[in-house]
Amino acid sequence: MVENMNTSSKVSVVIPSYNHSKYITQTISSVIRQTHKNIEVIVIDDGSSDNSCDLIRKISDPRIIFLEQNNQGAHAAINRGLSMASGDFIAILNSDDIFAVNRIETCVSYTSKLTNNCLICSYIEVIDSKDNPLGIKNGFANMLPCNVDNPTNTFLSSNDPIENLLMFNYVATTSNFFFNRSFIDKVGFFSNLRYVHDWDYLLRIAKDYPICIIPEVLLKYRVHPTNTIKENHSRMILEICWILAKNYPSILPSITTKKSTDSDRFQFYERLYNSIQVYDCEKILLNMMLIFFACSNNPALSDWDDILNPDHRLHQSLIEKIEDIVEPRDENKLIPKKSHETKLQTLKKILFGNQ
Repeated sequence: MVENMNTSSKVSVVIPSYNHSKYITQTISSVIRQTHKNIEVIVIDDGSSDNSCDLIRKISDPRIIFLEQNNQGAHAAINRGLSMASGDFIAILNSDDIFAVNRIETCVSYTSKLTNNCLICSYIEVIDSKDNPLGIKNGFANMLPCNVDNPTNTFLSSNDPIENLLMFNYVATTSNFFFNRSFIDKVGFFSNLRYVHDWDYLLRIAKDYPICIIPEVLLKYRVHPTNTIKENHSRMILEICWILAKNYPSILPSITTKKSTDSDRFQFYERLYNSIQVYDCEKILLNMMLIFFACSNNPALSDWDDILNPDHRLHQSLIEKIEDIVEPRDENKLIPKKSHETKLQTLKKILFGNQ
């Protein structure tokens, strides 16, 4: 009975499209060829300036719904698609990525093994602009975005999907999202973030739902010179600090209440401290946390919540502070501009010694 229900489940696949004419046909083809046939494909082009729209119109399949809009960002395109979705489940696929032919079938089948709803993701194969394989990412087990000192004293040693999400977005991309449509009512839509809207949404989901990783490669995630994440490193770091400051206070209590002893809770916070990865911009994160704490206790300061807006009085000051700390290096990785000891590092030495 459950198997038949899952077979008939409708899945809405939302594809935000933007200037990926080189890949968009392959992307959409990977969806319409799925072994699970009960799908709708909602393609929202976000103001592409190449010939993406012409290529999309040439694809003939009655399950495709295609709309165009002025450029507003991937989050806006995804949100429009979510608002139109009629399926039992939601999948998202960026216009340069590729679904394995059995991805949707496998995800839908996996839901029958669960007692509660969860965010489902999978292992991914990283490919380049020419489809050459670059490696297999197995959740939070490998291919980390930056080096981690002493990983045994971080969440990498906990093997817990939620705790590891506090450290990195190991899900990697919205293309790796599969979830029940009811999540939209509970979690809402994507925030107005250009670079880390996926990580923010995962953190918001994790407050109420578990994250399940299917140990199979069901997605090809493309890395190429025009990936959005490579545009503006300072803005990206600002967004990372923003989402951590916003989400940590609400998600941490749900985790620590499950710790049975004070010692377990202390160990959790020690690991959290060592797990924070903001490219030596801990002071920016601390400033953000203080701002949001002040906002939550004083409605008159609610406009401070909008510091991501370039017109906000604090925005440029924070960007300049970030630019004074880090700079791009080979392959768009970030390194400190100078050796310095932050207040949080000093605090760590006081609390935990030099470990």
